[in-house]
Amino acid sequence: MLQNGRFRFLAKKWCLLSLAVLLLLPTGLNGERVTHANNGEAIMINPTPQQLTERGEGFALTSTVGLVVGEATDAAAIREVEAALKEANVEQIERTSAEDPLPETSVTIWIGGPSENAASAEALERLDTQGPDELREEGYVFVSDVDESGKSHIVLAGKDQAGTYYAAQTFKQIIQKRSGDYWVPAVEIRDWPEMPIRGSIEGFYGPPWSHEDRLEQ
Repeated sequence: MLQNGRFRFLAKKWCLLSLAVLLLLPTGLNGERVTHANNGEAIMINPTPQQLTERGEGFALTSTVGLVVGEATDAAAIREVEAALKEANVEQIERTSAEDPLPETSVTIWIGGPSENAASAEALERLDTQGPDELREEGYVFVSDVDESGKSHIVLAGKDQAGTYYAAQTFKQIIQKRSGDYWVPAVEIRDWPEMPIRGSIEGFYGPPWSHEDRLEQ
């Protein structure tokens, strides 16, 4: 009996210690990276990016946003970005190609790395950010900041088209609602897969996912 009681005590102590460690980990319930913008709001991204660096306070999305794409820019990434902008109450999207003059907008988004969108190389240089050339396949660079002239820029630069699509998924998650505006924190994110094929692990803490739930992942 004494040994059984001592075993239960040690097991309970181990469970409490494990719970304390889990509470201290800087991740969300679904494995998101949790950091905090300068205003204190959490930035949660799933899957967790390899690197995330805050660069400043950020900026609000305006009613009109410029979009610069290349001939080879991933079409699905463009659709994801445009859908996210519409959900953020952006009323007008001025879309131009990399060969055309840049839109005269306060907020401009470049979609596609230099291999897809030649104009993104200059945008990355303007924000003093290294491109995705050294990343693995399906990697991407996401950077959002205000330049010296006061204009706001967002660059979604994939190593390839798949990387640009993953950058678009990050863009959708990073938009925040603040005081009636939709806000983009100033960050630099560099991400790449640990394994050649991206995937997910299915586990349950509640009802199992339906087939439709899996298709939405």
